Amino acid sequence: MEAKTIELVKLDPKKFGLEETKASEIRAAFTPMLDKMVALESEYNEIVNLEISDATCQRAKELRLRYVKVRTGTAKIHKKMKAFYLAGGRFVDGWKNAQLFASQGIEKMLHGIENYYEIQEQQRIDKIYNEREVQLRQYLTPGMEVPANLGTLPDAMWHSFVTGAKAVHRAHLEEKAKEISQMELRAQNAELKAKADAAENENAKLRALVPNKTTEMAGEHLVFLKGITEPKLVSNYDHEKHYSATIERVVDLDSKTYWNGEQWAPIPFMKL
Repeated sequence: MEAKTIELVKLDPKKFGLEETKASEIRAAFTPMLDKMVALESEYNEIVNLEISDATCQRAKELRLRYVKVRTGTAKIHKKMKAFYLAGGRFVDGWKNAQLFASQGIEKMLHGIENYYEIQEQQRIDKIYNEREVQLRQYLTPGMEVPANLGTLPDAMWHSFVTGAKAVHRAHLEEKAKEISQMELRAQNAELKAKADAAENENAKLRALVPNKTTEMAGEHLVFLKGITEPKLVSNYDHEKHYSATIERVVDLDSKTYWNGEQWAPIPFMKL
């Protein structure tokens, strides 16, 4: 087996941003463990050159355990030193935070005095902006936005702007009203057409049932009974005498009227 020469790593404190004096303090804490590592090196070199035997195995075990002891000892030093510097970091944070707490209130007060006139002017602009925004928003139409410089507009320019916004808003409302009116008119026309179509369908059925008038049918009436398609021809129909709950409709062929349940009404669609 080949002997291994242990070279201890040399760390440059400058690469870690440390001054040499601080680095020396840290190095001194680890030096005892590093010295022990150096002391074990000669025995290590001896063991790796021995023939394998029970005695060699035992010596290798004992040396390994001494290396473990050095390693764990180094870990304890690392833990202690790191805890120290972490605590130191928190300690310096505490100093910084204490100074920050004491300084912030003073800085804020001085800043308010330093910029007093600027702050007053900005508050005045903000107040004008808020008042004008409330007034303008009621006239905004889709696509319009509140100008960012609303608080700094001269009065004359503001009045001109809001007057224009009112005119645009009024025109928008008129257009919407016109659209609504047209929609309502179309709906009404559609409803009237549907009623007319329904009436025409009903009239077509009546025209199909009502025969062409002849001179022989004078004084005749067509009586439509409920549930019966074909009407009944009745001579000299007397409403008070003949009308009953089974009669759905009565058509007077002479006057071109029909009994609607309350009175005789004209039938303009009849071609007799």
